[in-house]
Order: sequence, then C-alpha cells, then structure tokens
Amino acid sequence: KFQEATRIRLRPRMLSDVSIIDTSTTVLGMEIAFPIGIAPTGLHCLAWPDGELSTARASDAMNICYIASTYATSSVEEIAAAAPNGLRWFQLYIFHNRKLSEQL
Repeated sequence: KFQEATRIRLRPRMLSDVSIIDTSTTVLGMEIAFPIGIAPTGLHCLAWPDGELSTARASDAMNICYIASTYATSSVEEIAAAAPNGLRWFQLYIFHNRKLSEQL
C-alpha cells in the first residue's frame, strides 16, 4: 500500500494568480456556487421560530444545496415554497412501517 501512495505526486502551485476563481459546479444538472451542501439537521424550530425555512432561504441565496432532514419541523412543501430556486434534496430514513415513510 505504501508503494502505491508514493506514486502520487503533489504539484504545488505557488505564486499563481487567484484573483479570479470559480468554485461553481454542476450537481445533477443544476449549477451551484460551490460544492457544499447544508447537511440534513432536524428540529430547527427548536432553535429559531422560522426553522428550516430560514436555512432553505439562506442556501437559496447562496446558491448551494439544501438537504432537508426526515426530522424537519417544516414540511417539504413549505421548504420548497421558501426556496423555490434552490437545489433541494431530502434525506429519507426508511422506517419499518413503510406507510410512515411514504407519508413523508
């Protein structure tokens, strides 16, 4: 394994012009500002009254991916309405009771 790692060479780029950079990328056909997404975290309304809606709006404004949690305190419809232009994903935990998963 060590011999394989020695085949990799890092090429430093000192004194390169970084005054103009582009961190944008495309994810599933949608361009986002940079390859970062807001990870799925639930129960936002416990910390802020607007909950996930504020987080979704922020990701929409920054043009990054927002990933709604299975345990979100806002519905996916409310999140979509709050951030209509953003890239949105949904983290789904499959429950033993499949009907519960389907209702989400």
